[in-house]
Amino acid sequence: MSNGATSEKRLVFSLQPTCRIAVWFQSIWLRRLFQIFPSKLQPPIQSPPMKLFALLLILCLAGCKKGGAPFAAPSSSDVTSISALLYNRPDGGEDIERFEVPKSSHQAILETLNGSEQDTEPMKWQVAGHIKITHSLSSTDILLFWTGKGLGAFKANGQYYRSGSDQDFIRLISTAKKQQSGQGSADNPDKLGRPPTTSGK
Repeated sequence: MSNGATSEKRLVFSLQPTCRIAVWFQSIWLRRLFQIFPSKLQPPIQSPPMKLFALLLILCLAGCKKGGAPFAAPSSSDVTSISALLYNRPDGGEDIERFEVPKSSHQAILETLNGSEQDTEPMKWQVAGHIKITHSLSSTDILLFWTGKGLGAFKANGQYYRSGSDQDFIRLISTAKKQQSGQGSADNPDKLGRPPTTSGK
């Protein structure tokens, strides 16, 4: 197999599965054009078919890079309860044991999570805490990570997502805890306990 064909195959199989077929057929179409109309494709990028091919390839690659669908948080009206805990804080603050998040803080948490872009190549981040959202249909467990970078990260439904920042999650959970502190610290019936202290694929 030639070097050109090998590079082409590596490109195709590095993409998202839903995009591989489109890129593969476009590459076949390109080779076919050179075979049928070699004299009319000089220089290649100047011909209308090649311009169309280049545009389609750029659009396809741009769409593939984003990965899967963004995270869809439940509506606040469907949420019956949210519990949270926070630990291994990079700011040196005290751990926050699991507590019931007041309803007044539900919307801020849901808005931060909702629409988060999926990360198909997550790093091995340190686990930061856990959020459990119970809603009318079922519940969603969210594992939080410390990334040390601009965007924060979490895992839900078996997928990794990027949203907010480390400081955003600290602020959201700390603020909710302060609001809850005046309501007493009743025992939480959730038996999940703390998640592991390291992450990874």
